[in-house]
Amino acid sequence: MNPGRTRNLPFDDGLQVLAPRGLKADRGHSYISLEKEAVALRRMFKIDLDRPIDGVALWNAIPYRLVSRVAGCAYHVDVDIRPLGNGRIGQACWDSAIGKFLISLTEDSYRRLELGQVWDLIHEIMHVRLHPRLLQRLKSSEYLEKAYNERFLKHSHRSSRDTEWQANAGAAAVIMPAIGICKLEQRVRHDELLLRLEKSFSVRPVIAQRRWEIYLKYKSDLLTVSAEVQLSKKLPESIHSSPWANWAELSSKRGSQR
Repeated sequence: MNPGRTRNLPFDDGLQVLAPRGLKADRGHSYISLEKEAVALRRMFKIDLDRPIDGVALWNAIPYRLVSRVAGCAYHVDVDIRPLGNGRIGQACWDSAIGKFLISLTEDSYRRLELGQVWDLIHEIMHVRLHPRLLQRLKSSEYLEKAYNERFLKHSHRSSRDTEWQANAGAAAVIMPAIGICKLEQRVRHDELLLRLEKSFSVRPVIAQRRWEIYLKYKSDLLTVSAEVQLSKKLPESIHSSPWANWAELSSKRGSQR
């Protein structure tokens, strides 16, 4: 949604910081509410909370499992690989011509996905899940100009209402869920935990460090909300079940989108 490489920056405390990097979101989020979104997303794709994400399998499953709802209507999400320009490495947008949301990655981003680095893709998925109405409104040139003018006004909104902060913090929660960190914490020595967190979930050290700090600060609430979502009988909504039997089969189709 936001041009540039802001998604690679550490995410700040969205309840405190007045330093917007993206657009003003329709609603605010906290680490707790984003944890709930993250666990629900993993449930939607049937990924265990202590399991690293297979990026290629996730990419191939998006058109079959990912849905975003606006005003009571559920919309498909499609994916493509193409040059984006202006230094962008990924993009989420609304394609009014086909009536779908579209997640795009560059060739370089997709190659990182094949190597297990899922940050760019998860970041864009969070935009589609958290900001669908905004993405649709941005197709209006009048709204687009207004939104991007506001973006450059100093302290125009809190980080908790910032689209880039929400996508970054949400992506970290999807990639490194609190329950996954808790299980890792139980079997790894504390002096080795950060390195294991970085290696197990294929994230940069600065991201692992910040997520660990958030986990320690909000541990009880994060684990509580995770358990509540897991125990919920209501399954996350998806358009329809994947025609492929399992993640291994999805992974084998890694060239199908290229």
